[in-house]
Amino acid sequence: MSEVTLKDIWYNWGGLNERLFHVVYGMEVHTLRELLPYLDAAGNYKYFPFLLIGCLILIVAKYAARIIRGFDTGSYVFRSYAAWFTALIGGYLLMVLIVGGMKEFLDFPRPYLSYGDNTGVALLYGEPKANAWDSFPSGHVAFTTLWATMLYRQVWGILKPFLILAPFIACWFRVAIGAHYPMDVVTSLFIGLSCASIAREISLKTFKVWR
Repeated sequence: MSEVTLKDIWYNWGGLNERLFHVVYGMEVHTLRELLPYLDAAGNYKYFPFLLIGCLILIVAKYAARIIRGFDTGSYVFRSYAAWFTALIGGYLLMVLIVGGMKEFLDFPRPYLSYGDNTGVALLYGEPKANAWDSFPSGHVAFTTLWATMLYRQVWGILKPFLILAPFIACWFRVAIGAHYPMDVVTSLFIGLSCASIAREISLKTFKVWR
């Protein structure tokens, strides 16, 4: 009998992690192939500058709407928007630090590397990495969770259901294409949510904005 390691308990879940991977792997990937580039871009944290630009436009639009409607546009409102925008940047930097550090320290192989070329498991979208020992955690899922959490309080009600679903869609996408195991994406949900929450709390106190 092989010795049970700590990784077998917290990461492999006694084999459940791999079994769940095979359930999700390939699910609807070919059916939704036209949408895959958009799903990939939504979770790619390298596009963060474009997110910032979009958020600036959102802030200007909301501020202009307050002026048109005759609502308060004093210093407190300005500080509220500044706190939110600063929290978005802070949350992103914290997320990059945590995700990058965990990937480098833990060095877990991606599924298509774990199983090899003759097992039928391959990366179904995108180019395989030269160094694929960075499966845990998922940067795509952490980033998607971060921006979805941060935007939830700022967008109109009709968009809120999409923001709730976005992180879970990212989880499915990354496992279905063979880029991650379920444990990678589940952990990343908590990382993204935690980074957003921590950055928001610090920013609110810094700008003296109360809920």
